[in-house]
Amino acid sequence: MKMLLEEFSQQFLKRILDLLWDYWIDFGVSAYSHIPKTQKTVMEPEALLLISGVFGRYDARLFDEILNWLSVNGKFINILKLKNAMKVEHYPAKVFNAISDFVVKEYNLYKWKGLSKKETDVREVPFFYKKSGEPLEIYGNLDPIFRRNGFLRGEITWKGNQRHFSPYNAVNLILRLRALFGVNMRSDLIHYLLVHDSGHPSGMARELYYSQKGVHDTLSEIEESGFVSIIRKGKEKHYILDKKKFFDIFELDQKEVRYINWNKLFISFVEIWELIEDEKFKKSSDLFRSSQLRQLMKKVQPQIIESGIKRTLPDPSRYLGESLLPVLFDSILSLIE
Repeated sequence: MKMLLEEFSQQFLKRILDLLWDYWIDFGVSAYSHIPKTQKTVMEPEALLLISGVFGRYDARLFDEILNWLSVNGKFINILKLKNAMKVEHYPAKVFNAISDFVVKEYNLYKWKGLSKKETDVREVPFFYKKSGEPLEIYGNLDPIFRRNGFLRGEITWKGNQRHFSPYNAVNLILRLRALFGVNMRSDLIHYLLVHDSGHPSGMARELYYSQKGVHDTLSEIEESGFVSIIRKGKEKHYILDKKKFFDIFELDQKEVRYINWNKLFISFVEIWELIEDEKFKKSSDLFRSSQLRQLMKKVQPQIIESGIKRTLPDPSRYLGESLLPVLFDSILSLIE
C-alpha cells in the first residue's frame, strides 16, 4: 500500500497549501491565478502564520508573499500570543527566529525581537522543498539572515505590491479589532465573546494562550463598558457580550462570523504531516503504519473535536490492522475541504 501513502501525502499537502493560499489572499497577499473559496470563517492570524511556517516551506512563492505582507501588516501580529502558542504547541522555533530577524532588519518591526530565541544548533539545512520532499534548487546568492539561522535559501530581493488587509472582509475581523482596540488581549477577548455564547476566564485563557489572571482582569475592565454582562454558573462568572451592538458597529452579518479553533486544527495537521513524512514511517510496513497512526489519532482526535469543525475521524477500533489506512486517509482529507 506504498502508493496509497504517497498519494495521500501529495493530496494532503496540496489541500493544506490551497487552504493557506485562500486565507492569505483574504488577508491581502498578492496572487495571480488562485481562486479562493467563498465559504470562510474568521481566521486567527497567529495560527495561520504558525502553520505557514511549516507548510510554506513547500511553496516558496507563498512564503515570500507572507514575508512581504508582514511589511505592512506585521504590526497587527500579537507577538506574545505567537510566542505562547509556539511554546504550548511545539511549532518549529528556528523558522520563526529567521522570520523575526528578517522583519526586524528589513521592516524595522522591533517588537518582533521578542520572538527571536538564540539557537545553539545552527547546522545549515535547505529551507524550501519541492512537493516531492526533495530540496528546492537555490539560484544566486544565499540570503544572509536566513543563513544565520541555519537555513539555506536564495536571497530575498523582491519586495512590493504590499497590501493592507481589507476591513470589510469578515475573515479579517480579528485584524480589524486590533486596528481599532490595539494589538492586545482586549481585542482577542472581544473576538472570543463575539463567536461564543459566553466565556469563562480559565477557558478563554487556555484557548487564547494568555494567563488566567490577565484574562480575568481585562474582562473586569471590559465589563464596565456596558457591552458585557455576567451570568453565574455555580461559583463561576461567565461573560456575555452584547453582540448586536458590535455587529451593527462593524456592519457585519452575524452569519458570516463563524468560529473554528484554528490553533487546535492546525497543530493536528502539523502532527499528522510530521508522522507521514518521517523516514522510518515511510519505509515501514502497512501494519506498523497503522499502529503508529492509531497512537497519533488518540492525541489529535480530541484536538479536532475541540476545533469545532463538526467533522471527525473514524473510530480506529472498528478497523483491523492496515484496513484502517484508506479509511483514515480519506477522513483526514475531508477535514480540509
